[in-house]
Amino acid sequence: MSVDPHAPPLATPWVPLWPISPLSPGTLIVPIRLRVPRSTSLAANAGFGVSSLTAWDMAAWEFADAAEGRIYGHARLPTYQGVTPQLALILAAATAGNVRMQVKTHLVGPGESLNPAAFTTTLGPFTATLATGYAVTEHVITPVVAANKTLLVEITRFGADAADTLAGALFLLDAFLSVGQP
Repeated sequence: MSVDPHAPPLATPWVPLWPISPLSPGTLIVPIRLRVPRSTSLAANAGFGVSSLTAWDMAAWEFADAAEGRIYGHARLPTYQGVTPQLALILAAATAGNVRMQVKTHLVGPGESLNPAAFTTTLGPFTATLATGYAVTEHVITPVVAANKTLLVEITRFGADAADTLAGALFLLDAFLSVGQP
């Protein structure tokens, strides 16, 4: 797979097509717009690319093997939230193994800066288990969110961690929030 760290800014792979969340009926899907990999200090450890599979070419965000990589995105949260929101990561890999990951978030309201000193909420680190043959794995976590704000998201794979046993690239097909519907 060739990884392009300078993928078009609007490239978001595999946006869910269903209007209602499979995680909790009666809720809406809010896509996290995955935009860019960390390039200043972790260049080439994550990026957007295309893999040639048997019957099709898969476009996805890719975390390199045995390295720390980060991907950034954001989502605009709706005004109404009636249920506990959930954040889903849709993952796949060619081989089986565990991956060590972390998600950091930061809420930005009207008039607030998109350049925070640090992300304020950390979810993880956690371990996700993947099956072989590009089997899709959905990992769900519960973020801290607030209505009518922009959620900044940092998704990290700790590929060099001893608990990360996946030999090969990790593919992030999608990330989305499941939130309450008015």
